[in-house]
Amino acid sequence: DVLEDGRDFRYRVLGTRLTRYFPESATGRTFTDALAPFGAATVAGTISVYRSIVREREPILIKGPGEYYHQDAKTFEAVLMPLSDDDLHVTMIFGAFEFELKKHFDRALTFGPDSSPLLNF
Repeated sequence: DVLEDGRDFRYRVLGTRLTRYFPESATGRTFTDALAPFGAATVAGTISVYRSIVREREPILIKGPGEYYHQDAKTFEAVLMPLSDDDLHVTMIFGAFEFELKKHFDRALTFGPDSSPLLNF
């Protein structure tokens, strides 16, 4: 859920596979609260990405190292899609995430074309 025009966001629902990457249940909690164990830079960077979706009203594909979320051996890729109740304001963002071991991700970057943006916090 988008809170206060993107000042913060709330995890409405998390899939079972995603919950294991959080130290505590994130369902119903704000990003600021749920991501706090990962550090201020992770909170700010994540909120910044989601704010850009609210501002641009377009889906994005992001990729990044798991280190942002204390998952050193993993990388992630996510598609984040804006949803609206009135076709004007983004009120929710739907995200689908994929995690993989870093060695496989590095190989994909070496051997496959990739033009999507890299998540930079």
